[in-house]
Amino acid sequence: MDYKAIANTPKSELVVGFKQVLKGIEEGTARCVVVASDSDSFILDKIDEMAKFYSVEVVECPTKAELGRLCRVDVPTATALIKDRK
Repeated sequence: MDYKAIANTPKSELVVGFKQVLKGIEEGTARCVVVASDSDSFILDKIDEMAKFYSVEVVECPTKAELGRLCRVDVPTATALIKDRK
């Protein structure tokens, strides 16, 4: 999946923020996780670890500013999740 697909995802199917994304991965509601490449290494490592464990696709966005813009929020965003349409 291309990270730009998040811009066409309805806001009701998006989860934004590190803690909320981790919770979504654990609960099995994640179809795909998008992480900003310029996020802290702790965030990148933790998302990668959790996504591998739960078999969730991870795609990278170049910057937190761009990810925030694509998610239609007013702040830079390190991580976002697209919910699974079960």
